[in-house]
Amino acid sequence: MTSRKEHLYKGIGWHLMNGLFVKKCFRQLLSVGRLEHFDSDFERFSERVEFPDPDFGIPGKTRENKKNYSRGLSDQAVENLRRFYRDSDYRTLDELVKHGFLTPDDLEQYNQYPY
Repeated sequence: MTSRKEHLYKGIGWHLMNGLFVKKCFRQLLSVGRLEHFDSDFERFSERVEFPDPDFGIPGKTRENKKNYSRGLSDQAVENLRRFYRDSDYRTLDELVKHGFLTPDDLEQYNQYPY
């Protein structure tokens, strides 16, 4: 998670300067989009900026994980991840809630495992 060559290092905290960007530039932000809520977030964004409704009816494959690996994390692993991201991603999420880009319920959802 600390390798600067890997994508895990560059989470939301990295991109938004651990919340500092949101704190200083929130008036310049139009919307926040989340991949796990793409449809509803994009709909809200397109209403806000009067963006035409695109046709995303592109046929494609949905990737399936055919391996039966355990996806569960121990309580200690979850706590370690929360502690690791406390001053970066979670601080950024707090700023997004403070400025109305996410709801407190959204933040609570990110604090639940599994969500």
